[in-house]
Amino acid sequence: MSILNEDGSSSTDGLDEFFRAVEPTISDAEDYLKVARGTVANIRQDSDFLAVVKMHATIEPLLGDALEQSVTRALRHPKVNFPGGEALAEFVVGANLESKIRLALKSEIISDDNAKFIRALARVRNHYAHDVGNMQKNIHDAASDADKQGDGLSILRDLMSSSSGTKQKITSKLAFVYLKPFMFLRFASLLANLLHGIRPPPALSGLMGGLLGLQSDASEPDNT
Repeated sequence: MSILNEDGSSSTDGLDEFFRAVEPTISDAEDYLKVARGTVANIRQDSDFLAVVKMHATIEPLLGDALEQSVTRALRHPKVNFPGGEALAEFVVGANLESKIRLALKSEIISDDNAKFIRALARVRNHYAHDVGNMQKNIHDAASDADKQGDGLSILRDLMSSSSGTKQKITSKLAFVYLKPFMFLRFASLLANLLHGIRPPPALSGLMGGLLGLQSDASEPDNT
């Protein structure tokens, strides 16, 4: 992203470096979801309506898959043999978004700040989805309409920043001139977190296997 100097020339505001840093994560998400390159990356250039819809449509399946892998892996493991485990796994994966968020929080798959980001994004997305006339609104106006009492500031803070200290300093919509780029960076950070949950490091998988092995050994009688 760039801004204009007084003479009309372009100068970087420092965000390009951050955008380059998250490119591998964005590409990884596109490959995992089996969508064409640029589908997610181009969110930065999309209209506000399309950007919100695409972010939401990217996060929800990844959140479900992260839950399936992180929460139901043990239930489906043959050494556990948990009665009803398969049904419970299907229930978890088929839950609504808010239930998935709460379960992901309790399972430490996502942080509280990431949960707030997803909820704020969902509120704006739902506002867009409930009336075709809302498609022309920018994110600021959509957030204001979705949260009339708070003028949308709470929603916008959760979309823009994960720092409680920074959020407290945001008291005017004038501070949201960089809303969309910072929102995209928060989105990319969340994707990295979810992809990590879907495909944990081998060491973590080995630890899970070791714990399951210990549980199995402990349940077997000692015949010596």
